[in-house]
Amino acid sequence: MVKRREGFDKSIPGLETVIAQQKEMLEKIALENKSKSNKEKKNLAPIKKRLKQLEGRLSGIKKEIKEYEQYKKNNELEKEKKTI
Repeated sequence: MVKRREGFDKSIPGLETVIAQQKEMLEKIALENKSKSNKEKKNLAPIKKRLKQLEGRLSGIKKEIKEYEQYKKNNELEKEKKTI
C-alpha cells in the first residue's frame, strides 16, 4: 500500500521547475566552458550530479502517484463489489 504524503501533489510542479532551472544553468555554464581547461570543466560534475538526483526524485514521485492512483482505483472497485 502506498501512503500519501502531505503536500504530495504540490511538490511535483516545484520539482519540475527546479530541474528546468538546473538544466538551463548547466547549459549556460557548458557554453561558457567550451574554451576553458579540463580542470575548470570538472566544476560541472556536482551540478550534473544534482540534476541527475532531481530527475530521479521526480520519476520516483511520478511512480508513487501512479501506484497511489491504482491503489485508490482498486479500493473503490472493492467497495463497489461489497455494496452489490
